[in-house]
Amino acid sequence: MKKQTITFRKESISSLADMKGDIRQNMSDSDVSYILSIESLSNTGYNWNSSENKMTMTRTWSDEDYNNYVANWSDSKSETVTRLKSNGYTFTETIENV
Repeated sequence: MKKQTITFRKESISSLADMKGDIRQNMSDSDVSYILSIESLSNTGYNWNSSENKMTMTRTWSDEDYNNYVANWSDSKSETVTRLKSNGYTFTETIENV
Protein backbone atom coordinates (compact mmCIF):
# COMPACT_ATOMS: atom_id res chain seq x y z
CA MET A 1 0.00 0.00 0.00
CA LYS A 2 1.05 3.56 -0.68
CA LYS A 3 0.01 6.72 1.11
CA GLN A 4 0.29 9.84 -1.03
CA THR A 5 0.07 13.23 0.68
CA ILE A 6 -0.12 16.35 -1.47
CA THR A 7 -0.22 19.84 -0.01
CA PHE A 8 -1.37 22.86 -1.98
CA ARG A 9 -0.99 26.41 -0.66
CA LYS A 10 -1.96 29.71 -2.24
CA GLU A 11 -2.14 32.87 -0.18
CA SER A 12 -5.18 34.37 -1.92
CA ILE A 13 -7.43 31.29 -1.52
CA SER A 14 -9.57 31.25 1.62
CA SER A 15 -11.63 28.04 1.46
CA LEU A 16 -11.39 24.40 0.46
CA ALA A 17 -14.08 24.78 -2.22
CA ASP A 18 -12.33 27.81 -3.74
CA MET A 19 -8.99 26.03 -3.80
CA LYS A 20 -10.40 22.89 -5.42
CA GLY A 21 -12.12 25.06 -8.04
CA ASP A 22 -8.99 27.13 -8.69
CA ILE A 23 -6.83 24.02 -9.06
CA ARG A 24 -9.32 22.55 -11.55
CA GLN A 25 -9.15 25.75 -13.61
CA ASN A 26 -5.42 25.12 -14.00
CA MET A 27 -6.02 21.62 -15.40
CA SER A 28 -7.30 20.40 -18.73
CA ASP A 29 -10.82 18.95 -18.83
CA SER A 30 -9.46 15.44 -19.43
CA ASP A 31 -7.08 15.76 -16.47
CA VAL A 32 -9.93 16.92 -14.21
CA SER A 33 -12.05 13.96 -15.35
CA TYR A 34 -9.21 11.54 -14.66
CA ILE A 35 -8.50 12.94 -11.18
CA LEU A 36 -12.18 12.87 -10.25
CA SER A 37 -12.47 9.28 -11.49
CA ILE A 38 -9.76 8.06 -9.12
CA GLU A 39 -11.04 9.78 -5.94
CA SER A 40 -12.95 6.75 -4.67
CA LEU A 41 -10.38 4.28 -6.01
CA SER A 42 -7.62 5.96 -4.01
CA ASN A 43 -9.69 6.78 -0.89
CA THR A 44 -9.00 10.50 -1.34
CA GLY A 45 -9.48 12.74 1.67
CA TYR A 46 -9.19 16.54 1.96
CA ASN A 47 -8.19 18.72 4.88
CA TRP A 48 -8.32 22.54 4.94
CA ASN A 49 -6.06 24.64 7.18
CA SER A 50 -7.58 28.14 7.18
CA SER A 51 -4.74 29.80 9.10
CA GLU A 52 -2.28 28.80 6.37
CA ASN A 53 -4.61 28.77 3.31
CA LYS A 54 -3.47 25.21 2.75
CA MET A 55 -5.24 22.11 1.45
CA THR A 56 -3.85 18.68 2.21
CA MET A 57 -5.05 15.84 0.01
CA THR A 58 -4.32 12.31 1.17
CA ARG A 59 -4.74 9.19 -0.94
CA THR A 60 -4.22 5.57 0.04
CA TRP A 61 -3.54 3.21 -2.82
CA SER A 62 -2.96 -0.46 -3.43
CA ASP A 63 0.48 -0.83 -5.02
CA GLU A 64 -1.07 -1.84 -8.35
CA ASP A 65 -3.45 1.13 -8.43
CA TYR A 66 -0.66 3.52 -7.48
CA ASN A 67 1.57 2.15 -10.26
CA ASN A 68 -1.28 2.62 -12.74
CA TYR A 69 -1.81 6.19 -11.49
CA VAL A 70 1.88 6.99 -11.99
CA ALA A 71 1.84 5.49 -15.49
CA ASN A 72 -1.33 7.38 -16.50
CA TRP A 73 -0.71 10.73 -14.81
CA SER A 74 3.04 11.43 -14.90
CA ASP A 75 3.12 13.63 -18.03
CA SER A 76 0.04 15.61 -17.06
CA LYS A 77 1.21 15.95 -13.48
CA SER A 78 4.39 17.85 -14.34
CA GLU A 79 2.45 20.20 -16.63
CA THR A 80 -0.20 20.82 -13.95
CA VAL A 81 2.40 21.41 -11.23
CA THR A 82 4.17 23.92 -13.49
CA ARG A 83 0.89 25.78 -14.13
CA LEU A 84 0.00 25.79 -10.42
CA LYS A 85 3.41 27.13 -9.42
CA SER A 86 3.22 29.88 -12.04
CA ASN A 87 -0.21 30.75 -10.61
CA GLY A 88 1.15 31.30 -7.09
CA TYR A 89 0.84 27.82 -5.55
CA THR A 90 3.35 26.01 -3.45
CA PHE A 91 3.10 22.26 -3.87
CA THR A 92 4.60 19.37 -1.93
CA GLU A 93 4.12 15.63 -2.30
CA THR A 94 5.23 12.69 -0.20
CA ILE A 95 4.79 8.98 -0.86
CA GLU A 96 5.21 6.42 1.86
CA ASN A 97 4.74 2.69 2.11
CA VAL A 98 2.04 1.73 4.60
